[in-house]
Amino acid sequence: MIATKAGTSDSKDFMIVIAHMDSVGKDFAGADDNASGTASLLETARVLAKVPTKQSIRFFITNGEEINLLGAEDYAKKLEISGDIKNITFAIAMDMVGYNSNGIVELETNKEYDAAANFMTKMAETYTTLKTKITLGARGSDHIPFLNRAVETVLTIEDWSTKTPCYHQKCDTPDTINYVYAGEITKLNIATLLEKDH
Repeated sequence: MIATKAGTSDSKDFMIVIAHMDSVGKDFAGADDNASGTASLLETARVLAKVPTKQSIRFFITNGEEINLLGAEDYAKKLEISGDIKNITFAIAMDMVGYNSNGIVELETNKEYDAAANFMTKMAETYTTLKTKITLGARGSDHIPFLNRAVETVLTIEDWSTKTPCYHQKCDTPDTINYVYAGEITKLNIATLLEKDH
């Protein structure tokens, strides 16, 4: 599912926000992984809908993350073939942003984009109550197909050392979600998009 908020400039440049909606298939589960990321994306789109931005912002809700990143890989490949991949100036992926007790958000990317993670740390300090932990060396989520194609991309994810104990289990239900924490990550991502708009 893809929706685009048009920018005010004539530039073909755009930013992209990514989240996946599939889970591991447990009945009535998947609240944190990854309904939380999808909900954060939708709230980001709602908040930014009427905020003028120079660049367009594309919102991409994908599927098949739990099966070798199928949806994100497919879309990144299509953007590569069309040539549009070179117009992406920045990408944020959201995966498991709903469980935490220590207020830490992990910013995961590859070492060549550590400046982007440091920039997001400044955004967190300025606009949220979050503390950040930067992890260099991407693994296992929808940001990887974009990083592999030299797109500056950062994954926002709950601190993996204190991740939900219900990861990939049937207890991953809405009553385990820390909604304030998820809201703070959403604020971080919105602030980053607005500050990176040029």
